[in-house]
Amino acid sequence: MPSSRLLSSVAPCPGAAARAQAWLDGALGDAELAEARAHAAACTRCADVLAVERRFREFIASRAPRPLAPATLRLRVRAALGTAERALAGRT
Repeated sequence: MPSSRLLSSVAPCPGAAARAQAWLDGALGDAELAEARAHAAACTRCADVLAVERRFREFIASRAPRPLAPATLRLRVRAALGTAERALAGRT
């Protein structure tokens, strides 16, 4: 069994996976994103976690079919948006 010292030398920082996911989801605020970028620039282990997560997402996205809303739903949404835009234009 590997020692905890060995594991800590190769394991990313605590929370690295969650932080990488939040980063790629666009869920970090400006200050958090700046902090995460600075940390990833200085910590190769966390930069590796981010790179793996990014490649994984790209792989899944390249193979997953893009769902398309039914035509009737797309038409209803467009009509609703047009109604809303006209209502907003009438207020100005």
